[in-house]
Amino acid sequence: MPSIRTIQSRDVQFLADTFPEQDYDYFNTLHIDQLQDKSRTWIVHDVDEYDDLIYLGYACVQWQSDYTAFWRRNIPEIVVISVSDDILSEMLKIIEAIARERGHQKVGIRVDSSDEQIYQSYVYVREAFAQAKGDTIVLNKTLT
Repeated sequence: MPSIRTIQSRDVQFLADTFPEQDYDYFNTLHIDQLQDKSRTWIVHDVDEYDDLIYLGYACVQWQSDYTAFWRRNIPEIVVISVSDDILSEMLKIIEAIARERGHQKVGIRVDSSDEQIYQSYVYVREAFAQAKGDTIVLNKTLT
C-alpha cells in the first residue's frame, strides 16, 4: 500500500527524475515554500523489493492562492494534484483535514473542465462568480 507524507529535501532530485515534466528547481521550490509555510506538498511513494522508494505522485496546496478570488476570501488552493485515481480520495482527505486544522472553511482548485465530474463526486462545486478560462474551471469545497 502506498504511503503519503510531506516532501523532504531528499525527495527533490528523485521527484525530478521520476516526473520529467517538471525539473529539479520546481520540486526544490515546492520544498522551500513548505519550509517557509507558504504551502504544503505531499508525496505518494511505495518501496520496491530492495526497499528503495518508488515515487508515485504528489500534490501541493498554497495557503495564499495566486488566484485573486481565493486570495481575497482566504481560500487555500490545491495548485497541483498528480496522483492516480485510487489515491485521489485519500490525498483530498489529507489536504482538506490540514486546511481545516489551519482554520480554513473552504479549499479551492482550478482544473480542466474534463475533470469537473471527478471533483464534483468529492463535493467540489463551481465558483459562483468565476469565469472559465479556456478549458479551466474553478471549484471549491466547503469544509465541515
